[in-house]
Amino acid sequence: MAAPMLYFLDIGWAADPKIIIPHGRILKGTADQAPLVTLVGGEDAPDGIDVCHANQRLYWTCMGIPDQNDGAVRSCRLDGTDIQYVVPRGAVHTPKQIFINESGPKPMLYFCDREGMRVWRCYVDGDNLEILYQAGDQSNPADVMDKRHHCVGVGVAPKQGKVYFTLKGPSKGKLGRLMRISMTMPEGCTPTTRSDVECIFDHLPEPIDIDIDEAGGWLYWSDRGELPLGNSVNRIRLSKIDELLASGMEPSRRAGPGVYQILARNLHEAVGVKLDVVDRHVYTTDLGGAVYRFDIDHGEHEEKTGTCRIYDRQGDGAFTGIALWRPS
Repeated sequence: MAAPMLYFLDIGWAADPKIIIPHGRILKGTADQAPLVTLVGGEDAPDGIDVCHANQRLYWTCMGIPDQNDGAVRSCRLDGTDIQYVVPRGAVHTPKQIFINESGPKPMLYFCDREGMRVWRCYVDGDNLEILYQAGDQSNPADVMDKRHHCVGVGVAPKQGKVYFTLKGPSKGKLGRLMRISMTMPEGCTPTTRSDVECIFDHLPEPIDIDIDEAGGWLYWSDRGELPLGNSVNRIRLSKIDELLASGMEPSRRAGPGVYQILARNLHEAVGVKLDVVDRHVYTTDLGGAVYRFDIDHGEHEEKTGTCRIYDRQGDGAFTGIALWRPS
């Protein structure tokens, strides 16, 4: 099998300290460290990216300016051409990670909305845009100020019928949560009154992005909080999540030794996480401007084993979301 292509986002912070927005980029590289290519530039703080295999297009979120409610979701071909709006500017607030579910008859985008305090989904053409979960009311100043309502990472396990997402909490605040809801709205419920909202973990350092290997039975997430548990990539068995939720234990007490695995840490503000189940690798990005690869089964960070740091921009970049495409 050919090495996967890597598509990842530079939020645009490091290029020029006087220009933050818009200066984001979509970068294309490879697992064998081919020179980076800028596919798309001038983006408004891009954060999440994924590839739709059905139509061979990239989809990414643009946060915009967080206090101006001007977020958007965009799309292009794999070569960076034919750029389109999928969700127009201002239809969502501050969209973060995006996850494409291709298990149904038509691919669907799932994405989180940080200051909007919501989990959204729509078809890849933008149709049927709907809110699945709403953590707070934007008209309520107390909700707006409470960062425990900030939805950031999202992943879908279609066979389980579940959507997983993170509520990151304050920066380095140890108040982050890993949550779960059903893909279908419970009868008689609304996004704010769902009866199926489950908190898997509470008081995580600062959980960010999610990826799921449903066939292998694992959920992975990045955390950009403080060490020793933060600035890390972690995983837990999906079956273990079911056990924890059935136990009745308080969510803040579930994250004890051995409950989940820390695969890598000592990252520099970990954000993106993406699995390559073919070659058994995990790829992750950080705001320090690096892309890492390590073993999917053992972790073993580069500093211990020589596992590869694919790209390191040494301050000339601040990387967020990452996606993989394996050429046929």
